[in-house]
Amino acid sequence: MLVLGILSLAVCGILGPIAWIKGNTALNEIKANPSVTYGNRGSIVAGRICGMVASGLLILAALAVLLVIVAAIAGS
Repeated sequence: MLVLGILSLAVCGILGPIAWIKGNTALNEIKANPSVTYGNRGSIVAGRICGMVASGLLILAALAVLLVIVAAIAGS
């Protein structure tokens, strides 16, 4: 999950929601089976947070593009 989260920040913002969803799924699996000790919970949480940040940036970028389009239409 950490790699997917980092890629969502560095390469492609579309991966942000995917990292967020996969992180939630992995954390739910860890919570469902508490008898097994997982050593990668920290990296899952970090990847999930990176996915959240990338998702927020993706939404802001989409809103900025929409604002530019509306401004271009209004200005013409």
